[in-house]
Amino acid sequence: MPILMSITAGTLLGRYEIRSMIGAGGMGEVYRAHDPKLQREVAVKILPLAVSQDPARLQRFEQEAHAASRLNHPNILSIYDVGAHDGISFIVSELLEGETLRARMQDGALPGRTVFDFAAQIAGALAVAHERGIVHRDLKPENIFITNDDKVKILDFGLARLVLPRTDEVDMEAPTSLKTAPGLILGTVGYMSPEQVDGRPADHRADLFSFGAVLYEMLAGRRAFRGESTIDTLNAIRKEEPPELSLLNRNVPPGLERVIQRCLEKKPERRFQSASDLAFALEAFSQPAITSGPAVAALPAPARRINNRELLAWVLAGAFLLVAAMFAVLYIRRAPAEAQAARFLVSPPEKATFTYSEEANTLGLSPDGQRLAFTANSEGRKLLYVRPLNALEALPIAGTDGAASPFWSADSHFIAFLAEGKLKRVEATGGAPPQIICDVKGRSITGTWNRAGLILFAMFGGDYGIYRVDASGGAATLVVKNDGARRDDRRRAEPYWPQFLPDGRRFLYHAGSNKGGGTFVRSLDSGEDRTVVLGSSLAMYAPPGFLLYVQQGTLLAQPFDASSAQVKGDPFPIVERVKYLNPTGNAAFWVSQNGVLAYQSRASVSRLVWFDRGGEEQGQVGAPGEYGGLRLSPDAQRVVVSMADPRSSLGLHDLWIYELARNTPTRFTTDIEGKDTEWWPIWSPDSRRVVFATDVGGPPHLYQKGLSDTGGGEQLLPLSGIQVPNDWSADGTFIVYEESGANNGMDLWLLPLSGERKPVPFLQTQFSETQAQFSPDSRWVAYVSDESGQPEVYVQAFTGSPERRRISTHGGARPRWRRDGQELFYLSPDNKLMVVPVTGGTAFAAGEPKALFRINSGVWQDYDVTANGQRFLSNNAAASANSLPITVVLNWTADLKR
Repeated sequence: MPILMSITAGTLLGRYEIRSMIGAGGMGEVYRAHDPKLQREVAVKILPLAVSQDPARLQRFEQEAHAASRLNHPNILSIYDVGAHDGISFIVSELLEGETLRARMQDGALPGRTVFDFAAQIAGALAVAHERGIVHRDLKPENIFITNDDKVKILDFGLARLVLPRTDEVDMEAPTSLKTAPGLILGTVGYMSPEQVDGRPADHRADLFSFGAVLYEMLAGRRAFRGESTIDTLNAIRKEEPPELSLLNRNVPPGLERVIQRCLEKKPERRFQSASDLAFALEAFSQPAITSGPAVAALPAPARRINNRELLAWVLAGAFLLVAAMFAVLYIRRAPAEAQAARFLVSPPEKATFTYSEEANTLGLSPDGQRLAFTANSEGRKLLYVRPLNALEALPIAGTDGAASPFWSADSHFIAFLAEGKLKRVEATGGAPPQIICDVKGRSITGTWNRAGLILFAMFGGDYGIYRVDASGGAATLVVKNDGARRDDRRRAEPYWPQFLPDGRRFLYHAGSNKGGGTFVRSLDSGEDRTVVLGSSLAMYAPPGFLLYVQQGTLLAQPFDASSAQVKGDPFPIVERVKYLNPTGNAAFWVSQNGVLAYQSRASVSRLVWFDRGGEEQGQVGAPGEYGGLRLSPDAQRVVVSMADPRSSLGLHDLWIYELARNTPTRFTTDIEGKDTEWWPIWSPDSRRVVFATDVGGPPHLYQKGLSDTGGGEQLLPLSGIQVPNDWSADGTFIVYEESGANNGMDLWLLPLSGERKPVPFLQTQFSETQAQFSPDSRWVAYVSDESGQPEVYVQAFTGSPERRRISTHGGARPRWRRDGQELFYLSPDNKLMVVPVTGGTAFAAGEPKALFRINSGVWQDYDVTANGQRFLSNNAAASANSLPITVVLNWTADLKR
């Protein structure tokens, strides 16, 4: 690409003295120069004639360059100056010493540690640029520079669209396009996103596609997309998937391969929605495992068939490792060395995703630190898996369909779990069928198991409280009673998360939620309890003397005397951004009795996304945030949504209302008593009032507030058990809501909105009934029941005969009606949005459920549908919480000494 004049050594461009040429490319020619004013060496890039001689493009160049100059980030090339001299336009930047990523990859794939390091630096730089509205548009190995100290520098931010395509030929390395319309966003063949290939508008997500192509090449040693010709390459980007990375590099972790696959999604809405989310997903891979025993599992290879020669090699390698381990033991005994913490990652099994629950743990380490148990969804089945930490993969345990809430026996031989309304136990090796311990009347549990064979489990839903039962089986008896209606004693409000202390007689438990709650200790012998710490999540004791718990999303360790059950000294942070749900005290971590820690990071940021019936993204409401439940107003003018209060470090939720026409939010609730959460809103039929749940003064209960009202709102019912509003009948006469029952699980109640407003039961059974929705004509009610052993959607007549129909076939939740009553929607266990044709009126009939598309709904799993059933507003997780790996830390206490 020619320039205006020949630049020779000694030529002055402004005040800059040219010393020598460094290189040339599609973006222009680069020279080493001297800045006499600041006495430093700089790089001067001379722009092509096409830019210098086009006033409009020159103006855009100056705008882009000035914007790029404000990107103060260690991994982005620093821009010092922009100027022109004798018709030559140039840009002055820092002078780098090193090589491009293309040169670094000339011998093929890069080492894993190097790739992780470079990828993290690139993603961090993209996140900062995108947050400031600057998109690269031409990310490729030639625009990624590696300094001599291995620091990444991204070059040419925002300048790619200023270069005209070549007219005589298309070069595989030069920016190109299929069209030449003014303002077209350009890119480089092989790294262009599909939308760039098609000449469609491209945003920051195009950079994420290019990043995925670069990361793929660093690991595979070959390009993700390359055909025999330019057209073949462009078509490959549009229509083909690159070869599986695991076939080209066996050391690529499956979790990292999934991250790359998501970057390379053809549709922008299916990629990561921000570079921040991408950087967070990569963060787990930024510290590959070191060469200690279990840490080898950090880079699991995909299962495959091996031949005899490979098998022999593995046997010999195993023998070598065994001998090496024996020598290592002898060496350690002779000369102890200072222990170090080691980290590795556990990704979900192939074709599976981790589960998450607001009310129960989904992972658990064995007390001896040898195995990790977790629950995962695999092709519509939720199973219990066990991963030995010295193995490469987790295996499902037979007979554990529907498993939830795993916890270990003290001897690490058995795992207890909840399934089909029963507390069961199974051998950790899966050698025998699970055995039933007792019936469970709640919808969720958490538990702990001492060396004497006694189990404590806390029940969420139904008969709330903490119960004891012998591990060999029998009837469960109440140990800690729930009294959520008492305001004066938060210890008696929803006691949960029991954990035995080492003596096996005293136990910790968590009670309360947003305010006044915390961790308490009680003895089986005395029945009296006292406060340990306030405002925490679930807590666990870890030898040699620490109490681990989460506050404000950070996992803390506080010195703890197990004999007196008292904390000593101040807590200190261990891990930030641990998955944590403040209202229930749930936190995704577990600790063994010998220094092994496991945790999951959180990806709580979500987007309010519009989809059509084909799953195509149709727009977004507001900006990304920590959203919860949402409901569209009947007049289609607004959406009310719960969102984490930006002023609170506790993650408390308030209600916000978006005006859909203007896409602007207004705060609707403002901390009724300063430390409370408002969530699960529903609209009145006239769209003028909202009923919601708040935990002000006690467990969640019903409040009502009008759009024009000031203050906190009106309490609808006295405090009793947990109350959650579900729906408001179209004629405005009833609200249907959930309430924790005196019998079992959650019951459905009706609140008349006239007369004395005395609630009446709608459904009270030994099971849990939740998430009720009136049909548009108020003749029928759709709801969710767990009577079959898993949540399923049912429809029952509102009045008259208790006629009902089961709608879902393999699990279902969150039913929603189309406004004309001709369709019913719900979510399947694997987050597919299902649709069922229905006939209402006096006789109800339902057709076969069919899947429309999958919703990445994250923790809250909420959505709503427009009146005509053609568009859906979903609370979509910006990064799937269920795809993030579990981090395992060996010898976690070693980090405390640093």
